[in-house]
Amino acid sequence: MPRTRNVNLSPPAAPQGRVVFDTGRLDARYDAVWQLENSASSRYHGLIVSLGRKLTKQFGLQVSYTLSKAVDDASDFDEQPQNPYDLRAERALSRQDQRHRLVMSGLFNPFGDDDDAPDDDGSVWRKLVSGIAFAPLVTLASDRPFNPLTGGDDLHTLALPLTARPLGFARNSLSGAAQRNIDLRVLKRFWLNERHQLLDFAVDIFNLTNAVNVRELNPFAGSASFGKPIDAFNARRWQFSLELEF
Repeated sequence: MPRTRNVNLSPPAAPQGRVVFDTGRLDARYDAVWQLENSASSRYHGLIVSLGRKLTKQFGLQVSYTLSKAVDDASDFDEQPQNPYDLRAERALSRQDQRHRLVMSGLFNPFGDDDDAPDDDGSVWRKLVSGIAFAPLVTLASDRPFNPLTGGDDLHTLALPLTARPLGFARNSLSGAAQRNIDLRVLKRFWLNERHQLLDFAVDIFNLTNAVNVRELNPFAGSASFGKPIDAFNARRWQFSLELEF
């Protein structure tokens, strides 16, 4: 996996553990030399259990559960090591690690199969409710790790984004909050003529309950909001659409 590393720092006297680099450079003509290299590694173990069933003509349900663990020493190309000479110390839970994830989706058509046009002699109520379908999507997931930082280049590695961690904190040792989200689609189908030309009107509601799902924590130690949420995913959103089939 890719990572970026400053390869122009002189080796520290004690390369293991927390060290502060001096002004020595392997090539005195340059200060920092950033090298994009494929030296990072990742390990993922996962168990996925899924169940899908169309219980009746009007009701279908699918459930999927994932139990997993992801460990790496760099989660993306922009991540640099705290000590470029001690990559082993970066080995920790990946920032992509999410131990538990449960997803449930369904399709509910309580008033009949929407592939069948209503009879011309049907009741007014039947014509109003025929072709209405509900499609919920529920996602429940555990927290993800975040990397604590001091907020400065304490080790003089010139790394950007910053990499220095507070004493006593390992990489990605902060925990966020569990995620919960419910999306819902409500669809009404209209039959335009006997040739089964169809018009679908759909309302999509994302984050139906307007839950606050943490996107980012404040990683900087020493600040009053250290380890607290500073950003969240989208609040409730509505989307309306029309689709013509002919």
